[in-house]
Amino acid sequence: MPLLRYRVHGDNMSKDITNMQRSTFTVLDKYWPRVCEENKAEEERNRVYSNHCVNFAWKQYTRGDRAAFRELVEQALAYDPLHQVVLRGDDLPGKERAFFEVFDRFWKNHRSRHDSKGKKKSYRVHYIQLAWEYYHRYDMKGFRRSVAKAFYYSFPRVPVRLVLPFVTSFLGKESADGLHRVRERVLKGRAGV
Repeated sequence: MPLLRYRVHGDNMSKDITNMQRSTFTVLDKYWPRVCEENKAEEERNRVYSNHCVNFAWKQYTRGDRAAFRELVEQALAYDPLHQVVLRGDDLPGKERAFFEVFDRFWKNHRSRHDSKGKKKSYRVHYIQLAWEYYHRYDMKGFRRSVAKAFYYSFPRVPVRLVLPFVTSFLGKESADGLHRVRERVLKGRAGV
């Protein structure tokens, strides 16, 4: 026995991303002021609005509407400059280019208390996440490029957890897998397992 039925027809709001986006922000704009007055939650509001902007940005990207994608990413960063936008899925290099085009322009023009530290942190976090996405796809060229950027924005405190995979990415999959097995045995030996 089904718990719910979902009827799909040409007028479904979920098929019209722009209408769904407009409706979502209308609801947020209507009810959020009460929440902010009660809880003094301006930072939380910015995070929520930023999350929704990112969600709709990726939907617009998938639809092929790059102008709407850029606008929504800009809005997301305006709400929360340190928001981590997760890049994954199909067309990862294309998503990377599209995202960093907006991201680079935002940080080039952004003037606030977050400027230098926030910019470095935001770039580092995005490139680390992207590096792992490429790594899990066995795209070592994309992985190495992203790690190099993460190292650049992390210097002098380089993320140690990326060093071994970065070095082994030059050795080939078989050698890298062998090193990972050795590393696992060493870690299990230290833990007494």
